[in-house]
Amino acid sequence: AYGQGLTGMCFDKGMTVIVNDVREDSRHFSRFDAETGFETRAVLTVPVLDQGMTFGVIQLLNPTGTFTAKDVEAVEMIAQSLAGALAAHQ
Repeated sequence: AYGQGLTGMCFDKGMTVIVNDVREDSRHFSRFDAETGFETRAVLTVPVLDQGMTFGVIQLLNPTGTFTAKDVEAVEMIAQSLAGALAAHQ
């Protein structure tokens, strides 16, 4: 749903969201974990957007340690490239 969870917030606001302990973040949508049995511990969510148009998000889960600034930079570069390609095909 609109704005639901960290993914919805990332998509709606067009901003990167990094949470290294979702148990400490009330924005985490835990129903997915409850329904699937998967345990989300940490998330890095990056919008795929070009010139104000959001195409989707890229979300990485549960790194071996914690997400770092280098992780954010790498995923944002990938998202930017993907957004440019998607915008070119519209």
